[in-house]
This record gives sequence, structure tokens and C-alpha cells, in this order.
Amino acid sequence: MLKRLFGKLARLAPTLGPQFPNLLSRNLLIACGVSSAARRRGDTNVRMDLVMGPPGVSSGTAEVEVGVAGFLDAPRDLLDSLAVLSARYSLPKERITTLIIASALPNQRSEYWQLVRDIHQVLQVPIGVMTWAALLVLVWGRLPLRISQRNDWYADSETCSIRAAVERTLGRELKISQGLLGFFESQK
Repeated sequence: MLKRLFGKLARLAPTLGPQFPNLLSRNLLIACGVSSAARRRGDTNVRMDLVMGPPGVSSGTAEVEVGVAGFLDAPRDLLDSLAVLSARYSLPKERITTLIIASALPNQRSEYWQLVRDIHQVLQVPIGVMTWAALLVLVWGRLPLRISQRNDWYADSETCSIRAAVERTLGRELKISQGLLGFFESQK
């Protein structure tokens, strides 16, 4: 079912406008019980793709990535968003959850995984990552999503997978093939 759905999304996405990935991500988060809002296209006052809040997360920001080209920019963009939320809105960085929502995870050889690990080790900022497929599985299971600041959705060069986070949230084993289109773990 996921293969068919994402095949249709790939065909339709170019006709749905540049804001479609952000709106889909926002709607999936809302369906999972996480309050979120997307910025208006062209609004340079707020550069982050999504802002998240209660319920589901105390405060947070998310970047949406479709394809692999922008994956290295996403963690950097999140650091920029973290700085803005901290400086402009006086939110302590320890209370801000950071998340990347993607159509698929980057491959294991991508520099993205090491960059996320370095950011976590140096700045103590755990950047979580979720895919649309993971969010869909949670929506279909009618399960509320809670994301803490320690970020249960954190994955780096040691794991390259969010399968364990999905299974913890589901409360059961995920019965989807390992490596399927990069939905739950990186493809080689």
C-alpha cells in the first residue's frame, strides 16, 4: 500500500505547488496529535518550514525535505531556526524540539548522518527525523505522537534508522520490509 501511495504522490506532487510538502507534513503531524503550523509561501520573517507546539511537543521547529538534494541543508536550517526561536522568542534551546520530515531517509553514505551526530555531540541538539511513511503508519494506527526534547526520533551515523521509534510508538513490530524505499531505514 505504501509503494502505491508514494507512486501516486510522486506523479501528483509536481502539479500541487511548491508548498505541498510543507502542508502534507503539517497535516500529518496534526493528524498524529501534534499542533503545527506552516509558514506562508514567501514570508521571509519566519524562515522555518513548520512550527510545532502543544499538544505533542512543548515547542519545536521542523524542516521538510523531499528528495536527497537538500538533506545537508536541513540540519543547518534547523540550527538557524533554533537560534531565531531562542533569541527572538526567548525560548531556551533545551525546550525546543528539532525535527526533519522527509519523503525518505538519505542513504547510509550521505554526510547528513555524520553532520547530525556532530551537531548532537557539540551543541547537545538532538535532531530527529521522520518520514511521511512513518507518520502515515501512526495516522493509520490512530496513535498520538509525543516528541520530547531528548528526541526519541533521533538517528545518526550509528543507526540510520527510525524503525525502533515507530515500533515503540506503535507498541508492536512494524511488518514492512527492511529498507523499503528508505521509509524506515536508510537504503545502502
